[in-house]
Amino acid sequence: MSQLTDYLCERIRCGDGEAFLGAHEVLLEFRLKTQTGGGIEPWASRILAEPPSAKDVKRLRAALLDALLNGNDSSASDAAFALAELQDAELVPVLRKQLHRQMRALSRTYSAVWNLIQALECSGEEVLPAARSRSALDIEAALRGAREYLAKHRIMVTVL
Repeated sequence: MSQLTDYLCERIRCGDGEAFLGAHEVLLEFRLKTQTGGGIEPWASRILAEPPSAKDVKRLRAALLDALLNGNDSSASDAAFALAELQDAELVPVLRKQLHRQMRALSRTYSAVWNLIQALECSGEEVLPAARSRSALDIEAALRGAREYLAKHRIMVTVL
């Protein structure tokens, strides 16, 4: 499978979301040995044509770890999704460290969102309806209120 592995590793380095999905399918097929290629095209037919070897898995694992550690947030997310297929306990320390990093980033982002909600409300805008929680700890309610507020102003928030 070296041609597919070469392609996927190169595309993962470029942050190509489809390559992460391809890597996921390769790792899934290697783990389960379904001989179906995973079912998602174009990967299934390519996997069937070149079944993954342990060497391919090792190379994909390295490319995914690099994306997890050094890529942008989207690449890190996609890499974690694919790496889950390895079911590899050796990855726990790295995954735990990345979870910590992402939680810190989420906390910083949430703090900015909360402060913007407060600034808008202090400026006369109703972002959080009176019936909603006003606690900074009620993250989901605040995010829902912020999304609804922006939607009223024809600004759609998409989650990637």
